Amino acid sequence: MITGRGDRGRAVGTSTVVLTAILALMLLSGCASTSSLPGHENARHVRLAGQDGPPADPSQLAVVRRWAAALRAGNLGAAAGYFHLPSLFENGATDSIELRSAAEAEAANSTLPCGAVVISAFREGRFIDVLFRLTARAGRGGGPQACGSGVGQTARTRFLIHNGQILDWLRAPSLPGDPGVPGHSGGGSGGGGSGGGGNTGAGSLPV
Repeated sequence: MITGRGDRGRAVGTSTVVLTAILALMLLSGCASTSSLPGHENARHVRLAGQDGPPADPSQLAVVRRWAAALRAGNLGAAAGYFHLPSLFENGATDSIELRSAAEAEAANSTLPCGAVVISAFREGRFIDVLFRLTARAGRGGGPQACGSGVGQTARTRFLIHNGQILDWLRAPSLPGDPGVPGHSGGGSGGGGSGGGGNTGAGSLPV
């Protein structure tokens, strides 16, 4: 069948419109599913340290920083002084102690072989969840070898603080994206900087 020039023009125009529509649909589909692109497979799992929730109350975080500084310096009496009496000290599910005296608070602090520097913190209900970089510490229970391979690793502790004192000190689990934990995409923020190495295991004390 022989067609005229006008028919051929209309056929080319129709094909162009159809092709344009197909390309538009492909582009929209690609934008809606970035997980199919290289480097985007786990994008929804990426979490930066310190971006877990609302910021911690600065006055409460200041209590944690002062407690950690006293512990690093080996001043166990001063570190114990930040604990309300009574208070709860829970360093793992099988190590929960109610502190009823200054001596008990000092003894509990002495069981922590590492010092710590705050990396970041966020609010979780009445608690603040604090990410620490572990360090060596001075004083009883500390010393250059006490923290061992824990130095430079990270650990979390939840604190319940009221009127400048620690009511609850609870070891907290690591979160995806913490330094040394799968999903980490960069250094920590809001504190003493991120340390190298992995997050401490269940047998290590978080400070």
